[in-house]
Amino acid sequence: KGKSVEILSPDPEHAASPDASAAAIQSSLLRFYAAAALSTIEGFWTHFKTNREACDATDREFSSFSSYGSKAITQGSGNNKIIVVYFRSKPDMEKAIAAPISFLHDLQFHEHDPSAKK
Repeated sequence: KGKSVEILSPDPEHAASPDASAAAIQSSLLRFYAAAALSTIEGFWTHFKTNREACDATDREFSSFSSYGSKAITQGSGNNKIIVVYFRSKPDMEKAIAAPISFLHDLQFHEHDPSAKK
């Protein structure tokens, strides 16, 4: 009772700067997209009967990358159908698109800009 409590301000040398905090938030939102055109593989749909099967196989292939977004999706239809994936790390995305993927019947992913007009 009656004791005064001294509240110390945080050490200014170790406090996170607003710029550092903003950079941390921004970097956590970065996504590096890759896509593959399914029409480039003759008979692709003989190996995968549905979009979901193709996406599940893609997810299994890329799950070894810690920055993988964990959910492949298809976009488009017919000969314009693509599988789109994303990574939170550019080096992981670059490794993923470096060569065709034998497990996916030599499907080749490339950098993809989801905001680009089709």
